Amino acid sequence: MASGSIDHMVSLIIFMAAITIFIGVFSQNMQTGIAYQRHNALSTKTSDLLDNMLLNPGIPSTWGQSDSEIAGFGLQDPDYSQYKLSSFSPMRLASTQSPVYYPRTNTYYSNNSEGWAVTYFHL
Repeated sequence: MASGSIDHMVSLIIFMAAITIFIGVFSQNMQTGIAYQRHNALSTKTSDLLDNMLLNPGIPSTWGQSDSEIAGFGLQDPDYSQYKLSSFSPMRLASTQSPVYYPRTNTYYSNNSEGWAVTYFHL
C-alpha cells in the first residue's frame, strides 16, 4: 500500500512539473503573438494615415496656394490623382523662423530644421 502511494506522489509531482514547463513555453509564444498583433495594428494604422495624407488634397483643395485656414490636411496635388504631391503644400508648412543669410551665395534661405537634419530652401 505504501509503494502505491509513493508512486502516485511521484507521478503527481512529475505531472505538476510538466504542466509548469508547458505553461512557461506557451506563455512565451503568447507574448510573441500579442506583440505581433500590436505591431500589425500599428503598421495598418500608419499605412492608412499615410494613404490619407498622400491621396487627399486637403480641405480646401488649394490650401497650399492660398492663405485660408486648413480644415482637412492632405498633400496630394489637386490637379492629379495617385501619389502626385503638391509642390505648394509642403512649403506652406515651412517654418516661420527668420531666413538664414549665406554670405557665399549672397542669398537668404528658409531654415526648416527638425532634430539633427537641416533643410534649406532658397527664398
